[in-house]
Amino acid sequence: MVGVGFAIPGYSQSWFDNGLAAYYPLNGNANDASGNGHNGVIHGSALSPATNQVGVANGAEHFGGGSYISVTPTPFNVNSNWTISFWCMLDANGGGGNFVSTGQDTLGGLNIRFIRFQGSTWQFGASGSGLASAATNNPNNWNMVTCLKNGSSYEMFLNDTLIGSNTLAGVTLDAGSLWFGMQPASIGWDLWGSLSDLRIYNVVLSTDEIQQLYQYESQSSSPACSPHGASATAMVVNGFVVGAPLSDGGCGYTNTPAVSFIGGGGNGATATAVVSNGVVVNIAITSVGTGYTSVPTVYIAPSFGWAPQLMEPPQALAVDLGSPAVFSVMASGASPLSYQWRKGGVNLTDGGRVSGSLSSTLILGATTAGDAGDYTIVITNAYGSVTSGVAALTVLGAPVITTQPLPQTVSAGSRVVLSVTAIGIAPLTFQWTLQGTNLPGATEASLALTNVQFEQGGAYAVTVSNTLGEVLSAPVALAVLSGPRILSEPANQVGFWGEAATLQVAAEGTAPLTYQWFFDRAPIAWGTNASLSFSNLQLTNAGAYSVEVTNLYGSDLSDAATLIVNPAGVTLGLYAGLTLSGSVGKTFGIQYAATLNSTTNWTTLTNVTLTQPVELWLDTSVDVSHGGKRFYRVVAVP
Repeated sequence: MVGVGFAIPGYSQSWFDNGLAAYYPLNGNANDASGNGHNGVIHGSALSPATNQVGVANGAEHFGGGSYISVTPTPFNVNSNWTISFWCMLDANGGGGNFVSTGQDTLGGLNIRFIRFQGSTWQFGASGSGLASAATNNPNNWNMVTCLKNGSSYEMFLNDTLIGSNTLAGVTLDAGSLWFGMQPASIGWDLWGSLSDLRIYNVVLSTDEIQQLYQYESQSSSPACSPHGASATAMVVNGFVVGAPLSDGGCGYTNTPAVSFIGGGGNGATATAVVSNGVVVNIAITSVGTGYTSVPTVYIAPSFGWAPQLMEPPQALAVDLGSPAVFSVMASGASPLSYQWRKGGVNLTDGGRVSGSLSSTLILGATTAGDAGDYTIVITNAYGSVTSGVAALTVLGAPVITTQPLPQTVSAGSRVVLSVTAIGIAPLTFQWTLQGTNLPGATEASLALTNVQFEQGGAYAVTVSNTLGEVLSAPVALAVLSGPRILSEPANQVGFWGEAATLQVAAEGTAPLTYQWFFDRAPIAWGTNASLSFSNLQLTNAGAYSVEVTNLYGSDLSDAATLIVNPAGVTLGLYAGLTLSGSVGKTFGIQYAATLNSTTNWTTLTNVTLTQPVELWLDTSVDVSHGGKRFYRVVAVP
């Protein structure tokens, strides 16, 4: 995101209410107006309504001695940092007394008081130590007293001026309750006078904030609300900002706040706020601007100083190696705002390829791989600081897969999309594979498969490439849930009685596949495999065989295959026969030749010894019905 940094105060919650633990207007009751529920209890009958510091009747509470207000438990940690502020006016004839107390001073309790008989001093004591100031302000008039603890130091202000400071001696006592108008278990410290607008913060207010609080609470009209910024909504017609109706006029303005229009796609719109009695009553458009395509945000400066707030935080970036990277932020808050960019929590400084480390825009020129990392910015002003969230910088080089394809299991006929996300210097190219083989045309970051079938299941992967290298994704399994499909039917067979035979089927489909063979449509109990084997064929095994293949998603029945079982094999052949006549006991050799072209091509078939004067010998080694011829001769074998 490239933008412009503005020091424009926001309008949510100001320092005036930040850290406010309890607020007691003391306008007829002891209720906590902060919304935190720390309501007080009135003790005694000597409390009565009084006119407060800005002349509002019943805007204060008068303490006539012997009466007090207690808040249980104490609404703040007395040993952490805090600020207490209140308005007081002492009776002319009274001796003063305790304004606020958490316990007896002799035991180390916190006590804020004015004592006439001890030199007419304003006193602030805690943890057994204290300070006293004989400020010249007339205690019989309204004065704002502010006391704070900051670490081991504590300070006391009268109206808007520091009148004393000291160092704490140890731990401050908290007796369990906070008292207004009296010190717990003490006699003679009763308050004779009036209190108004008692505020307790669990943070330390700055001197500037104390002065602004004094200015606000001493205005001539009674505070109608806590100081906060005004808000408005812009009206856009035909690209021009024609108005900005107020949704909240704010409160506590002592001067005219600046007004700005941010965003909306246009520029040039300006306006002026009109303030009456501390409230913004109108936003007057001084320039309608031009080119607004949406409603811009109206920023109206708050009535008091505000700590910085992020309007538009820095965004994550991905840039090519060697290209510049630009981070930008938009913030609001009381001016001046100071900026400090960080990488990995370490402050950046300008120099070399780095510029703008102390501005709203950080520029890294000609990025290297080492520039990748987490960037933040700290924005500070007199009222506090804010640290942005992490904005990651990715420097793109050779491809890097950031999101791997995911395995999928689908039903046959479904549409499947496999996707990969990768970063790297553009352009990136993609090649998908199935079982290691390139898929034609599958060259996008996503692979879409329609009407997917069982045979398309398997291990898919994708190679991502650019000019600097390539990377292969992890293989991802695509499982296609499909009913069985027979690929190879059982074949017809002829077998012989007593011999072996096997019928087989080949099928595909989602495992597990089960098989059931049938003989003449009746199931065979032992026929539950892809093959049906016979080791000793019987004549009764002849018939029609089929097989049904089944899984969770369906079944497929094969065609019938016929098995013929013959008792034996019978063939008709023509064989040469020789009649031998001779003496019994003589041995003769029977020879043959294919031709009579040579007298040396005779081959001995066998030797025959006569057992009777005339014998018949058959040549079964050749079936002359299949063609060919032989010439035979008989020779004596001595």
